Amino acid sequence: MDQERVENQASVSRHAVRRTRCGGPTDGGVPPCPGVSFQLTGGRKPVTVNLARLTRQALASEVAVLIWKGHHLRSAFTARSSIENAALAARRFCEFLDGNGRGDVQSLAHIDAATLDHFEDWLSDLDLPPGDAVWRNQNAIVQLLRAWAAQNGGFASLELEHRCSYTLANRTRGKSVPREPYGDSVLARIMDAARRAVGAIQRRTARAEEALELGGDPMQRGWGYRPNVLWHLRNVGMINGPRMALLQRAFRSQGIRPSELLNEVHLPATDFVPFIILLIEATTLPMECVKDLQADCLVPPRSRGSKWRIRYVKKRQDELSHEEEIEVDQPFSAGWLVRLLLELTACTRRQMGYAPDAGPLFVGNRKRALASHEVLKDTVASFLARNPINGEDGRPLPFLTLSRLRKDAKSSDYRAGKGDPHLMRKDHTERTRFRHYLDLEALRDVHEQAAADGIQAAHDTATGPIVLSPAASEHMDRDLAAAALALGISEGQAREIASGDADVYIAACLGFHHRPGAPAGKRCGDPVYGCLECSNAVFMPHHVPNALHVLGMLEADELRMPPEEWARSRGLLYTRLRQVIELFPRDEIEEARRVSGPAGIPALSFLQLFQKLD
Repeated sequence: MDQERVENQASVSRHAVRRTRCGGPTDGGVPPCPGVSFQLTGGRKPVTVNLARLTRQALASEVAVLIWKGHHLRSAFTARSSIENAALAARRFCEFLDGNGRGDVQSLAHIDAATLDHFEDWLSDLDLPPGDAVWRNQNAIVQLLRAWAAQNGGFASLELEHRCSYTLANRTRGKSVPREPYGDSVLARIMDAARRAVGAIQRRTARAEEALELGGDPMQRGWGYRPNVLWHLRNVGMINGPRMALLQRAFRSQGIRPSELLNEVHLPATDFVPFIILLIEATTLPMECVKDLQADCLVPPRSRGSKWRIRYVKKRQDELSHEEEIEVDQPFSAGWLVRLLLELTACTRRQMGYAPDAGPLFVGNRKRALASHEVLKDTVASFLARNPINGEDGRPLPFLTLSRLRKDAKSSDYRAGKGDPHLMRKDHTERTRFRHYLDLEALRDVHEQAAADGIQAAHDTATGPIVLSPAASEHMDRDLAAAALALGISEGQAREIASGDADVYIAACLGFHHRPGAPAGKRCGDPVYGCLECSNAVFMPHHVPNALHVLGMLEADELRMPPEEWARSRGLLYTRLRQVIELFPRDEIEEARRVSGPAGIPALSFLQLFQKLD
């Protein structure tokens, strides 16, 4: 055990170097932790952390300090749920240690990968209530270990670092794999529903504007007339108390609820859901970044030719402002949506005391009061109830997860890049990008096609012909020995290639009697176009005119043959020949077009091109 501790300490020192380079939170400005019992602000209400009853005091102190520092540095444990989960998981973990006689584990530094797996098995055997699920407890311990590693220069071992890269070892027990994107068809229906909802909001507010022209002060004209109530809401403020009861009686016979009148002037939380859906799709920003956008988030172009940008803050990363280029002129583009929101919430913003371009972007009425909005599960559920959306199975979606929409945007980028992850936006670490946005079943076909393309490219590189540029050809004429060494051939073969004695119409051949895959000494019997896929072939500048002649024959043949027959018998040859020709400089190709063909080499007919040699 002591030897293992020594090795672990050595591993910690190795990790410390890498962790320090990556950067991490510092303790500057954080007040000292008051102990194992304290209160933190987790959302709108304070949350109490009480670890005094934990049987391992050293572990309790470590957990308390990690929660305290992480919360104040805004690097972890910022939400009420994450704070409560960490405290609950620490208590469960101590129960596990006590029940299994693990006296050797007195602090987080003593935990290894095997202990985490045993804790998972122990949790799985318990009859836990829904709020105390296996994944919730295990994830909280993993988060504490990650926070401990960030504070102490790294994990205690490479094995533990790898184990903390995922939550559950047994993926069948709970949430441990990334959410899948919705898919193109479902995403299209979601976007259509969001656009229809935004259109309905525009029509509703337009009708309210028309009614406002007929309204006046209800204190003089009466509270029973709808335009008067809208006028009051627009120009005076909210309606509460006895007047609300008066409105309920006045409009009951008309089948109108006062909340409906309020929603015509000040947007409710449900109205912001379609805007957030469309903004996620237009910007590919995370949901939490879109929710926290400010009224001044649009940044105009800094110079001629540059684009508008959107400013946002990513709290989970560094709480610094970031900017991304966006479109502003097209309907339902990011800039168009933000400007529409500012227009629809101008009255609300004024009554809340905000300047036209200040404060949160999403402001409206909530429980008959004006406030900045939080898009919660109930508001998303309300939007889905009003706008049913069918899933891939044809049944209505039971719920809508906004965070999955970004998976679809990322998947589209990956597909557009044909499986190249480096073409995706660099807004995540490489590990996060691969684990959460690429390791998805929905992208399995793209992975497989990218792998197949890579294997084909490697095969083409290994078995394809050699193409010598004009400079390389001139170098061969000057120094045959060096050219032979570079090509891996004998000096005699290099001399035959340089002199043209090895030419076979569209290329030179390194071994006419040594065809790859054929018995040694047997002459090549492939047709002329076989040189395009033969590793013995060497294409040089003086072969380009003949290659262009063959290319012209194929293009002429395309005009007289049925498309399917031409594609089957000539398509691959045409594609490969163009690929070879385009490897030469453009000026060399243009010069070759002016040459009818090398002297002494007759033009081939199609029969000669495709027939095998005797």
